[in-house]
Amino acid sequence: MYINYLLFDRNRVSDKDVEGSKTLPLSVMETWESLPESVRSHLVNSELSRSESAPSLEASSLSLASSRISSASSSNSDDSLEEKVEIDKASGTTVTLRPIERAPKNVFAFTKKVEHETTKVEKSAASTVTTTEKVVTMAKGWRNIYTLPISYDVNMIPHGTILDASNPQLLHSTGVHPEGYNRRFACIDEEVDKIYGQQIRQYFVDNGIELTTCILKGGEADKRKAAVDELLDELCAYKLRRREPFLAIGGGVLLDIAGMGACLYRRGVPFVRVPTTLLAIVDASVGVKNGVDYHCCITDDTYKNRVGSFYAPSSCLLDTAFIASQDTRNIANGVGEIMKLALVRSSDLFELLEAHGAALIESRFGPNDTTPQGVADRIIDYSIQIMLEELGPNLWEFKLDRCVDYGKFYFLLFLFQKTHVQKNLHLRFITIVRTYIFQTS
Repeated sequence: MYINYLLFDRNRVSDKDVEGSKTLPLSVMETWESLPESVRSHLVNSELSRSESAPSLEASSLSLASSRISSASSSNSDDSLEEKVEIDKASGTTVTLRPIERAPKNVFAFTKKVEHETTKVEKSAASTVTTTEKVVTMAKGWRNIYTLPISYDVNMIPHGTILDASNPQLLHSTGVHPEGYNRRFACIDEEVDKIYGQQIRQYFVDNGIELTTCILKGGEADKRKAAVDELLDELCAYKLRRREPFLAIGGGVLLDIAGMGACLYRRGVPFVRVPTTLLAIVDASVGVKNGVDYHCCITDDTYKNRVGSFYAPSSCLLDTAFIASQDTRNIANGVGEIMKLALVRSSDLFELLEAHGAALIESRFGPNDTTPQGVADRIIDYSIQIMLEELGPNLWEFKLDRCVDYGKFYFLLFLFQKTHVQKNLHLRFITIVRTYIFQTS
């Protein structure tokens, strides 16, 4: 946009020349008068020579030029400053959004028009009268839009090296800290602590780090609000900083409790998942859900995963060597989850389980006489990738028809008919799913 100012000298321009022109503000005139005579003369001569050489323009031409300048300015403007209109025919709502210049991608001023029609029918013996009333309401306000960035790495650690002091991956996952800050916090499953607690502590001792631990029970019956409160108490006592990640080492229940605590403490702190069971490696460690069961004092019922959040870890570290310390029943539990993924997504994965599943359960996913080297890792890699493919585009579960949850309806029916809930593990509901698929295929 260009603006030309007509500069004139009172000594050289007559009243007739400026007749009809707009009066300049006194401050402008005073500034002009303050300029040296030589400067004023030069400016006036320059302006007059430019005016004499330029062709005269009619008002219509000026208007056209102005229009073109305005059009060019508009075309070069940032598209993000354009108004947007949203129309919802179902509700009769039209919203016009105008971006705020300082935050055009996030903050919008809006005007909202809602049109609502009501029809009233009155019948009498002589006639039927239909009255339609249209009500239009207007409102204004602001809308804030912010897309939460989610990014986390699921890292495969070389087998059996996560607690090796020469492998820095576990230490590096806890973030970059100021020099001399030599302490870390870890929430550890009670059973894991019994088996690996000494190794975990020694890892940090060897790296010159003081480790503070919170030991929690990791059974399904312990997945309660009280466990989250215990973790929050320990985090407060430790005085975990806002951007300081803590470690969560254990099975799916422990990871759920830790994720819930991380989400709540100081409105969200980073945490690192280190799953120690096959089921947690292929399921709990992959998504962003966390939560605990909730007992309602009004109904006196306990609701599974009724309280929780969607909160991503800062990273996940997967070392399949932990599987060797599980009992056969719980490894079969994890294989049940893998079988579910195979049934709904991958014939290749199904064939691998069909050929080697029993042997891998027996050997706790370790080397055995009948399973070729690398098959166990391939099965786990397949499972994690399928799970991520299904969960990744739908982390907040806006779509509820998730194939990775296939079979849970039948599992609930099964639970309804059984009284021994403790015996109803993943493998049992997978059996139901498998039977149903084969019967209906």
